[in-house]
Amino acid sequence: MPGLKLEITNEVLKATRFVNEIAVAGIAFVLLDYLHTLPREVRLIWPTKLSAPKIILFAVRYGTVALAGLEYLCKLSFPFHEQQCKKIYRAISVLEVVLSCLGELIIYIRVWAFSGFDRRALYYLASQYTVMSGVSFYLLFKFVSSARITSAAPLTGFSCLFYEGGALYLAMVYVIMLCSVITLMGLMIVIGVYRYRRTGLVGAESSLLVQFYRDGLVYFIMLGLLCLANIASNLAAPRGYQHMFSEMQIYLHSIIATRMTFHLRQFSMQVDDSDDQLTRSVWAEYSSVRHPDLAEAKPGEILRAVMPKFRSTRGGGLTHGRISTLRFASIHGGDSVP
Repeated sequence: MPGLKLEITNEVLKATRFVNEIAVAGIAFVLLDYLHTLPREVRLIWPTKLSAPKIILFAVRYGTVALAGLEYLCKLSFPFHEQQCKKIYRAISVLEVVLSCLGELIIYIRVWAFSGFDRRALYYLASQYTVMSGVSFYLLFKFVSSARITSAAPLTGFSCLFYEGGALYLAMVYVIMLCSVITLMGLMIVIGVYRYRRTGLVGAESSLLVQFYRDGLVYFIMLGLLCLANIASNLAAPRGYQHMFSEMQIYLHSIIATRMTFHLRQFSMQVDDSDDQLTRSVWAEYSSVRHPDLAEAKPGEILRAVMPKFRSTRGGGLTHGRISTLRFASIHGGDSVP
């Protein structure tokens, strides 16, 4: 074992220090993002009813914070024994697999929601998610089995050292994730072009769908770039640098997913507020009907009083203006009341 420790010191120590610096940046980024978005989470998510998407969102968000804590223990805290390092590394690996699958599930749910909860889309997305997740699980299991990790003692500034692993297995996982991202982005584009553009949706519903569509495309592009960076580092980077972006992808994946969920929720609440304002303005217009006999009018007369006054067109149909310009029939006559 002394020769192995010398090999680690000479060949891997510099790479490990560099990877740990990236890990420090990732951990700090996760904690700062959590503190920055916590008020938004309390305001936008906590009041909503408990549902499967809400549980998944919380699992990804707080699972990422837990992953950052385990990463700190494994790389930057006091030295552990070799068996302790292996246990921490297994816990990190399991958590990374779970967070990756849950992050992917958020993407699939977004695409299914954008399809209008179409049943055919559900069958296709469920099949693709099951197959790709199963293959990814197998490859990640092979990678974890091939990984070798030891205690950094008596070196200072390190906890555990990862010095060998099947980089090809992990690269294949990121290839699968990239294929999934490309497929889902293509499907979302097709749905947006051939369905929602033809339906001619207007108003608040259209604005919400456009926001959902735009956020989804940004999400896919950023996740695809992260997959490409990890594929390149696993296949072409020198020994010790292969996995330098692995945790960073999970961190950014979680942060992007949660922030876009908060953004969409906030935009939806703004749309609801605008609808409420329209409702209040309509009610105010209805309430503006004034007539001396209104207090003594019968319910049927009141109903006729607040009904919009339609006028016939040359073609024999009925038409009326915008709600803000409607005029209302009086109770005891044909005159209209502004």
